[in-house]
Amino acid sequence: MFTGAAQANDWRTSVGWASDYRVRGLSISNREPAAMLDLTLRGDTGWALGAGLAALNRDTGGRRSLLSASLSQVWQCDADWRFDLALAHGRYTGSGSRHAYNTDEWSATLAWRGQLTASLLAAPHATRWDTVTGRPQTGTGVGAELSGRQRLLGPVALDLGLGVFSLNAEGSRRSYGYSNVGLAATVGPVQGYLSYISNRAEQQGFAGARRAKDAWVASLLWTF
Repeated sequence: MFTGAAQANDWRTSVGWASDYRVRGLSISNREPAAMLDLTLRGDTGWALGAGLAALNRDTGGRRSLLSASLSQVWQCDADWRFDLALAHGRYTGSGSRHAYNTDEWSATLAWRGQLTASLLAAPHATRWDTVTGRPQTGTGVGAELSGRQRLLGPVALDLGLGVFSLNAEGSRRSYGYSNVGLAATVGPVQGYLSYISNRAEQQGFAGARRAKDAWVASLLWTF
């Protein structure tokens, strides 16, 4: 039987830094560092409201940023299984062209003991930049991700992830896969990550988020 998460209403604040801000394997900070701020209000029945700001790279129009808002509900099925539903909106500011990539996404996630996670997502208004035609294409995007975490020693854990994203735009479907492998460590309120991230988006003309080469990405997150 599904039950709501048993916790009192509370605010959580997270500040972070990443050597490269990536979403589904693609860099949206043009391979440059980014700073993040997230605010989350969690309810005692499993719901949560979130708002975020990511300061991205500077282009000819000034400093670009990504504003986000989310609404989610968590059900704790039993001691091992958890199910989440979420709606998120992302809006780019500070650029004359990035606004075309504003998006809304629905996602459903099933997690087991915090070690295995499977997710499905749908984006009814997703955009990619077609490297052949030289213009953006907008359509319906769908994706799936599978990730795992195995504790190694003390606060250090091994992270693995695989994903695929597909966009059906203007009568054609393009898909690409992405993956990550790395280490995660949590010490008190601070979390650190070092991941090797790769993707095959360029082969399918996904240049909208500017494909970064396969590379190591480091990030730090402080939650209080």
